Amino acid sequence: MLKQIRQYIENLWLSILAISISMAVFGVIAVIAPDWTITAIIQILAVILLFFGCISFVQIFSNLKQERSVAGAVISTLIFIATGLTLLLSPGFSLDLVLTVIGVVVLLRGVIDIVVGLGVQKDEADKITWSLSGFLGIVAGILMITKPGLTSAVLMMILGVYALLTGVTGIFYATKVRNSIDKFSEAIDK
Repeated sequence: MLKQIRQYIENLWLSILAISISMAVFGVIAVIAPDWTITAIIQILAVILLFFGCISFVQIFSNLKQERSVAGAVISTLIFIATGLTLLLSPGFSLDLVLTVIGVVVLLRGVIDIVVGLGVQKDEADKITWSLSGFLGIVAGILMITKPGLTSAVLMMILGVYALLTGVTGIFYATKVRNSIDKFSEAIDK
């Protein structure tokens, strides 16, 4: 049992380290080349949506053989393929559209954070943290909705700094987990 726990923690450490390094690398690239990063993300998203569209297309025939309704599969196939092609063929328009959608999501998340901060949290520091996060989310959401072209590069740079800091923090955390593994191993071996 103890060896299984040690193996689990070792796998956890490697996962944290790999994800953290990936985040840090993404962060550096996003800060250095925000426009390229945005385009790459949109094109990767386009390929993923086209892939899901192809899978949905195959599911239509599977559902026909099993005499199931295909209406949902046809609709999702059309949405996936149309969205994927739009993102792939018109990244500028797609960027504004994606940022507007993200802006709406961030705005709504900001409202939810304020509600959680003021209504659910008991601790005063938690209330302030959640409310401040919500306020910043609302401001960021409004900026993304009203100025998507202007905010795209800035947003990517902010996301890059965030990813870099998160990655570096994760690397330090992975190191702490690794040290815990060593201490745990010593305790098992005794």
